[in-house]
Amino acid sequence: YALGSVEGDIYIGGLVGEAYDSSLSIRNCYSAGKITGRSYVGGTIGYASYLKEQVSTYYDGVASGYKPTKWHDVAKTTEEMMNKETYKGWDFNNIWKIEEGRHYPYLD
Repeated sequence: YALGSVEGDIYIGGLVGEAYDSSLSIRNCYSAGKITGRSYVGGTIGYASYLKEQVSTYYDGVASGYKPTKWHDVAKTTEEMMNKETYKGWDFNNIWKIEEGRHYPYLD
């Protein structure tokens, strides 16, 4: 996960700037920081031309200030991002923890 702000010119994403590998899978992650860029900007990935898959990956559309325009962007509100129900398939018993309504998920 990434909580910091990301700022740049091109290939700017909350998690990944550019995904250019057909074997790359991105799953169970999120970003929650301000996202600012000129082109190829995304809530999670700035540019994904050959991404194999992206599963259960989100970004805070409120905190980021970014509106989804790409297939791989799944924006949630800050409230949704602090709710366990948002994260379908995530392991909150062994890998992740969350204080619902107070914090984003964090690694156990």
